Amino acid sequence: MNDFNRDLYLNFLHEARRRTYVDEKQYTVAPIHGFKGNTYLDGKSQLTVLQTGIEQLFVLEIGYRGKVPVWTLTHHGKFLSATLDQDSNIIKRQCFIMDVIKFLRDAVGANKNKCQARGPQNFIKGPFEYECDYSSDTPPTHGKENIYYQEAPIYRARFNAQWLIND
Repeated sequence: MNDFNRDLYLNFLHEARRRTYVDEKQYTVAPIHGFKGNTYLDGKSQLTVLQTGIEQLFVLEIGYRGKVPVWTLTHHGKFLSATLDQDSNIIKRQCFIMDVIKFLRDAVGANKNKCQARGPQNFIKGPFEYECDYSSDTPPTHGKENIYYQEAPIYRARFNAQWLIND
């Protein structure tokens, strides 16, 4: 692929992630076996973000240049059971989970470093705090995320991001 530039593609990913995962205002992908998702297209570049689960969350990003897959990111997170067991009211519990997922999207959207695959190292908003630890500042990378509510751990995740092509 002679027209592929990783730096330019990282710029594209930064914007595409904001539009598909953070804002969720792009083209909705038809549900695929329990996954919902969004796609962002910009010229020859495309990012599709698929997501499934609630208490255990799985997110898959697939980036394309033309019809060639060039990027992937997987994210698997789960709510800590002690947090969810505190409230037996299922509606309150589900609302709390949705608030945390919204906060996670805000944290990922707050990252100003286009090379980092998830959120910034630290992000605080209201009673929530986000931490992200990367193996590397540039892809390929893997790491872990933690979310705290009023300083108590409530969510943990692991992610892996990598290029699917060699240049």
